[in-house]
Amino acid sequence: MTYSKLDVERSERDHPRMWLRIISERLSTIRYIFVVTIEDELPTVDQRAALEYADAVLLGWPQADSREVRNIPDQDLEAMAEDIESIESRVDSFRQSEKNSDSDAMADTLMRISELVANIRKAYQPDFLLPTYAEIRSFVEKEWNKDMDKLESDAQEYLNSQDTKPLADTDDHQEGKSHE
Repeated sequence: MTYSKLDVERSERDHPRMWLRIISERLSTIRYIFVVTIEDELPTVDQRAALEYADAVLLGWPQADSREVRNIPDQDLEAMAEDIESIESRVDSFRQSEKNSDSDAMADTLMRISELVANIRKAYQPDFLLPTYAEIRSFVEKEWNKDMDKLESDAQEYLNSQDTKPLADTDDHQEGKSHE
């Protein structure tokens, strides 16, 4: 469902903090679809980073009645409504990428939706601290490189163990059969 800026502003005035729940559910759903999409593949750094960033944005999501949460001031409603409008247009893009089986585009869109949701969460919860996507990506890249080094090391170890099996035994056995 797509919401106009005016609908968002009006609904937030009528039902303060309503969008706090809606955007968390929206991001959570998009995140889940992304996880299901990439679960059978080896995720790239960008895919893992997008997922970690979405997780960071959702981590410790406050309840609407929390003391940490405030109503959005009128002067900030328009910016929030624009962010929600952007989220909705990106959800459409995400769906198209899913249809095209383009997990890289899905990762990029997930990251951008997460940024917008983080902006809105920050408007509701000004003390909300979040690492930047770049910081999360840098950390994920280091972890990914370690994982890849381990995979390569394990693969090389396996190949080396295959090379040390005595091939001569096999040849001798076959030669023995030919002499019989």
